Amino acid sequence: MEKVLLQTQDPEELRSWVRDAIPEHLGVYDATEEEVEGIASRPIFAPWTFANVISRRSQTGWSTHGHSAADVNIYTSDAKVARSLMGSHENTEVGEFLSKYLDVDVAAITEELNLKGVEWDETDSEGKVSKSWTGAIPGENERLDKQDHLDHYSGAHKRCELCGH
Repeated sequence: MEKVLLQTQDPEELRSWVRDAIPEHLGVYDATEEEVEGIASRPIFAPWTFANVISRRSQTGWSTHGHSAADVNIYTSDAKVARSLMGSHENTEVGEFLSKYLDVDVAAITEELNLKGVEWDETDSEGKVSKSWTGAIPGENERLDKQDHLDHYSGAHKRCELCGH
């Protein structure tokens, strides 16, 4: 991905590639022209801008950009339950622990999502998509918990000076 961004010379070809890459690689189907232009005009900062595209939609704020590869501590209120996580572990082991602890059949859920694909949806009485395989679809400026956040959220994506956001 980075190679294409840094080697493409034609600005319109680059914008077109970004418009195609966002839904194909990130699963985001409502990217704004401002986001596309931010990536196309400053490809060196594309990793951060791509991350912002996802983070804004997932309403995720990050304290850092990028991965530091530093060890991360995990704390518990019940040491007996989390005994299997004592010591150093690969990050995938945390997910395995959680799926067992929460009794979640990850394989069955993955199979269901693969069957439904990204195109599955339900429509309301007006013919508007009301639910996708990821759950209810919030309206414009709406969170699923009904709180407005877009105008006053101050997460890391609002302070990223490197990528101009």
